[in-house]
Amino acid sequence: MSFPFIQFIPGYEGFCIWKSGFTPEECQKIIDMGEKIEFFEKGRIGSGGKSVVNPDVRETDITWLHPTHDNDWIHKRIAGISARVNFDKFQLSLRQFDGFQYSKYKVGGHYKWHIDCIAEPEDPSLHRKLSMSVMLTAPESYEGGELLLLDNGNPENPSIAKPAQGDIIYFYSYVPHKVAPVTKGERITLVTWALGEKFA
Repeated sequence: MSFPFIQFIPGYEGFCIWKSGFTPEECQKIIDMGEKIEFFEKGRIGSGGKSVVNPDVRETDITWLHPTHDNDWIHKRIAGISARVNFDKFQLSLRQFDGFQYSKYKVGGHYKWHIDCIAEPEDPSLHRKLSMSVMLTAPESYEGGELLLLDNGNPENPSIAKPAQGDIIYFYSYVPHKVAPVTKGERITLVTWALGEKFA
């Protein structure tokens, strides 16, 4: 007698939030590091040599936290949490992180609907597959700035997230999303992307 094997297919979750990945004190420490970096640039749209600054689509100031002895605890924390989140929720084959982007949305800052996937990355084995944002500022310190995600495919009913300080929000890099305009205060995040084979 044979018994059929029942396939288990987990329910689709377009995004999830890891609560309190960083303490408020650690968030402030990251902000202090970011603010010490002398070079900020306007966030660009597009990729490679075709990227442009277009404030109608994206208005944010960015810089990069490159791994050093002083900040390697940040990258190790994100790597450890991300491994657990990926195992539990996404089950993607991932190889490494892209850069760690320190982003500031001041009053009027926004980012219209977009996806994080790069159409043809230079290395075809390093597609952006999982996006994540560490919320460095407390939600009560700014107005607007909500993250909207089209994880359900319905543009009339997007998911809206405004996570707490220190939370990390994760979502598939192909999910369209946007940052609503900030109308008061400043929204600061640390953003990165996990990379891997496109179809693995």
